[in-house]
Amino acid sequence: MHATAEHSTSIGADCVVGHLAHLEGCVVEDRALVGNGAVVLHGAVIRTGSLVGSNAVVPAGMDVPTGAMALG
Repeated sequence: MHATAEHSTSIGADCVVGHLAHLEGCVVEDRALVGNGAVVLHGAVIRTGSLVGSNAVVPAGMDVPTGAMALG
């Protein structure tokens, strides 16, 4: 997990963050899952109950909607 003064990183309640995941200046809301080896970049928001698949990349500024899956 990485953060800077300009890009804080926050993880909500009841989340799962897999092995070797890389969270960089992003927001992971409650009950979200970030799979093994996933990368979530600056300004991205993983909304409540959504999923980031293993080894997926969520680019800077992307918003993963509630209940959605970000894969690939």
